Amino acid sequence: TDLPRKQTQANASNTNTQLRRTNPNPQKRESQITPRPSALTTPTHYPERGIL
Repeated sequence: TDLPRKQTQANASNTNTQLRRTNPNPQKRESQITPRPSALTTPTHYPERGIL
């Protein structure tokens, strides 16, 4: 019963990677999700990247 669960996690991980690759400007999307002054003034570093 552990195999389907692991497979699902792998698929979700692959989907996230594909979304990041196909997104031409991930910083723009992240700034829309978290429209904070710090995110706008520091576009090269987002602490949320480790979570996302």
